[in-house]
Order: sequence, then structure tokens, then C-alpha cells
Amino acid sequence: MRTLTFKHGLIITLLVFVTGCGKDDKINDAEIIQTSYPKNAKIDNISSFGGDKEYIISEYEYDAQGGILKVSTPGYDYGKPTGEITQYDLYKYDNNNRLDRIENYNWNITDQDYWNLRSTVFTYNDIGEKIKVTTTHPVTGSSEYQLFYYKDRQLIRTEMYNNKNQLTYITEYSYDPEEKLIKEIAYTSDKTPIRETEHSYKDGMNIKTMVYILSDRGKEELRRITRQFDQNKNLIILKSEELSLLSSAVSYAVKYQYLPN
Repeated sequence: MRTLTFKHGLIITLLVFVTGCGKDDKINDAEIIQTSYPKNAKIDNISSFGGDKEYIISEYEYDAQGGILKVSTPGYDYGKPTGEITQYDLYKYDNNNRLDRIENYNWNITDQDYWNLRSTVFTYNDIGEKIKVTTTHPVTGSSEYQLFYYKDRQLIRTEMYNNKNQLTYITEYSYDPEEKLIKEIAYTSDKTPIRETEHSYKDGMNIKTMVYILSDRGKEELRRITRQFDQNKNLIILKSEELSLLSSAVSYAVKYQYLPN
């Protein structure tokens, strides 16, 4: 069985549509959560949720071993499906069935062909821990990489480096006694704290994530992410709400659907 789950979850590519999921939206979460999929179900698709229309954002395909083979984003024209694929990710594995690389292709309307805009390569140590992720951009020739550090098989620190091999930021991770991730603190290269992320759990599932901006003014809320699961602990609804005027992101909500078995 191939797995794409490292320490903190599944690696996916998600194109977010603005759904206007503000405080006044009327979303019938309870009705959707009643749907219960099999344990460890495989994702079929991810769709926007809470707006006037629902759009499929990502569709999943799997290989014979059950590993993700391809994740595609279907195209829409004024809200209507075109039947075309605007972008897709190809997942490739090494001889030990570990994720080796993800190649991203986007449709180029001028050339009428798909361009490889991004390739992400994963490196592991002798005991199977992910120790490096390198992302290259073939069109521009630029790249960046991230290093991973562990203690007792637990991720405690990551470092991000830019195309000039310069350290850009650091993230440190802390856990509760049950080894669940509860806090991430991001620092600049000179160790100035700039962002804090806190995770909350219920029945062992990460139901809420709060992201804060850290500055001389103190700690300011940036983003709130909430998650809802079915009875078999499959993620069904994810909502991300921007809380700060400093944020360049948008609020959104997505719904996960799974294969029946």
C-alpha cells in the first residue's frame, strides 16, 4: 500500500474557488455530515461549498496499489463544465512505494498544450523519514527547497531555502503528550517570530486550526480553519475564514466526497 501521509496529513493540490462563506451563509452541515463513508476511504473529489453553485475543484485517480496517480482540476465556463482539464498533478513513486515526485501541468491556451510548471521531489533518509522537499519551476528555472529535522521520529523543525540557497524562514513544531501536533511557530532567518499556528482536537481529530500574525503589536488573528468529519473520521467539510485585513487570501469552504470502497 502506497501512502502519501507523512506526519501531518495528505499531500494534495487544491485550487480554491471563492465561495463567499462568511458568517451569514446558511450551510446545512449537519445534513452532509450524516453521510458516512468507509474507514480510510479514498477521496473521489473535492468541491467548493457554500456558494450559489458547487464546482468540482479536484478529481482523484488511483493506481493498482491504491496510491494516488493523478489529481485533476476540471474547467468551467461561466459556471458550466467544459469537459476539459485546466491542470493536473501526476504522482510518482520510488522502488519502496514512497512518494518520489509530483509533477504539475497547466493548460497553455496559446500553445494548446500542457506546460510542466512545477515539479516537487521528495528525499528520504535510511529509516524512511522525509528529509527534503525540492520544488523546481521548469519554465522560469527557479527552485526552492525545504529541510526536515526530527527527534525520536517526530518532526520538530523545518527550514525553507530560496533559489539562492538562502534561508528564508524556519518553522518549529510542538506536540501534546499524545504526540498530536498542537503548535507551529514560524520565524524569519534571524529567528524573529512572525506566525503562530495552534491546532485543536476532538476524538483525536484536528477540528480547528487558528493562525496568528506575530509582531510588535502582539498576536493578531489571521485565519481560522475548521474541519468536520463523518462517523468513520473521514474529513467531509473544511472551512477557512480570513480574519485580518492584512491577509491576501480569501475565505472558502470545500466538501470532500469519497469512493464507496
